[in-house]
Amino acid sequence: MKKTVTEWLGEVKLYEKKIDKIETQLSSMKLFNVGTVGEYALYKETFEKNKADAIALYDSYVKLKENRNKIRAEILKFNATQTIKIGDKEYIIALALEKLKSSEDMNEYILKNQLNKMNSEINKIKTNVESKKESLLESVSKKANTSSSKDIEAVEKAVEQYKLYNEDFLSLQEKLDKTEQEKIEFIENINIQLNLKNATSEIEIEL
Repeated sequence: MKKTVTEWLGEVKLYEKKIDKIETQLSSMKLFNVGTVGEYALYKETFEKNKADAIALYDSYVKLKENRNKIRAEILKFNATQTIKIGDKEYIIALALEKLKSSEDMNEYILKNQLNKMNSEINKIKTNVESKKESLLESVSKKANTSSSKDIEAVEKAVEQYKLYNEDFLSLQEKLDKTEQEKIEFIENINIQLNLKNATSEIEIEL
């Protein structure tokens, strides 16, 4: 039987509903007959009907699960071998779905974490520079009861070694912005591309 992936996905949903219904029935019914020999002789027809109904229901349950799992396996195989294009990147469908489930990948986490650390250290050094400068100016003022332009120049020179040196190896903010933009584009486009792929691709499954 040949159907599009979209149609097979619909079949899986129908199977799930039927399976859920039978599971509820099986959970609430007796899959056995218990009574006395006399009761069995008296109600043999009812006992045998209950037995046949229970076996038939359970067998249909097992068959439904087998068929659902067979369809799922073929869809998984399809997702593991077929690709979709999102933006300028080609993705194996299975990996694209995995990426969609992940709210934040490790790359994004690393960039955010490094950016936060860098900004925190920058702020510490800037605060330290101002503190050093104020301390030196205060010290000079106390000595001379005033501060000349030469004193201020001397303080500026002394503070120089405490000033910020920052080398951002990867241009972290730029990389993070690009990563986040790609993520937005990915989320916006994946469902469109998946629906298109599923609607135009057929799988043959014998049930």
